Amino acid sequence: MTAIIKSDCGCSRTGHQMRETPEDRKKEHKILAVMAKEFECTYQKVETLGKYKIDAWLHTGSNVKAWVECKWLGKEGFYGVHVPKYIEGCRLSITAGIPFIYAFRVPGKVGYIVVHNGTEEAFSPKFTRCGGTEEGREKKWDDIEPMMMFPARHIKWVLGQ
Repeated sequence: MTAIIKSDCGCSRTGHQMRETPEDRKKEHKILAVMAKEFECTYQKVETLGKYKIDAWLHTGSNVKAWVECKWLGKEGFYGVHVPKYIEGCRLSITAGIPFIYAFRVPGKVGYIVVHNGTEEAFSPKFTRCGGTEEGREKKWDDIEPMMMFPARHIKWVLGQ
């Protein structure tokens, strides 16, 4: 069952909804558990109603260590986030002076890319319009969108390599 949550992005299109399912949240928790182990901390999901919000933060007690965006990918080679999440993650990173991390799972592996280190971008991402619809999901008008894509050479593999 899909959670139908109205978006707070201000979009006037009818039917604009988040499509995160309970299974999606389970997958995010699996990725976040690997990241928490890697950074020797715990994690907290961001429970907001906004479509363009990052997924979580890593912390030890009151010490926040990083902001995290998670993706469960069906194949390797598509490493990126849509522009609003990129902007939010970088803005949070700059404001707090801590990293913004893109963490992901591809079949058999979990990895991450430090997108922003809290002071500056770790590299220059590629801006493009792309995307797609995961197998088994209904295609929506916003599946193809502006994205910031990250080069694979910046990946740090932490599980399954």
